[in-house]
Amino acid sequence: MASKEPLVSITVLVDEDALPRIKSLARRLENAGLKIDDVQEATGTITGTISANKVRTLTKLEGVAAVEEGRRVSIPPPESEVQ
Repeated sequence: MASKEPLVSITVLVDEDALPRIKSLARRLENAGLKIDDVQEATGTITGTISANKVRTLTKLEGVAAVEEGRRVSIPPPESEVQ
């Protein structure tokens, strides 16, 4: 059985001209495979998860200014030697 493509968290920055149609863009992103977590109309961003091999397809959609993969940050516990 083949393993599934890993999911990545992304943030889509909506082009300024597409802001009035952000909900329509969100639907097109979903159709392209994005599982939407949040649509922030005020900041012009859409966050969600998608298969790593589909990220590039989102950058080609009209209204998408940029796609950025999320980063994971961890902090060591208070009792650790490295702070």
